[in-house]
Order: sequence, then C-alpha cells, then structure tokens
Amino acid sequence: MTLSPERIGDRGQRYVVMAEGYPKKGENKIAYCTLEPVAWRCANATKRAPGCTKAWVLDREEDRITHIA
Repeated sequence: MTLSPERIGDRGQRYVVMAEGYPKKGENKIAYCTLEPVAWRCANATKRAPGCTKAWVLDREEDRITHIA
C-alpha cells in the first residue's frame, strides 16, 4: 500500500530517519528532515526508545544510508 505524501508527512525532505522495532515491530519511518545533522540527532534519540534495536538515516537523493545509531 502506498500512501500519498500528505498522509505520511513527507514534504520533500532529503533525509528519512528509520528504526527497527520502534514504535512497531519491523522497519518504521520515524521522521523526515531537511538537514543531515538534525536527522542524525533524531536517529540517535530514537535508538534510546524502548524496543528500538537499530536506527538509521537514509539520504533519498543519493539513495544510501548516511548514519547508523
């Protein structure tokens, strides 16, 4: 199922913060960020959440992971 950008909070930001095991089992999108340092801070904070086993930042323009918390 694909959701429209209005439904998932994407407003063209370059970075996506992803998490494994938080808030649900499996991979989850946590946040969209325009600036890489902000995305890194968000991933680091998310990693501290209960149940989170891994958090990372995906650069959508270069299609690569830029940070793993």
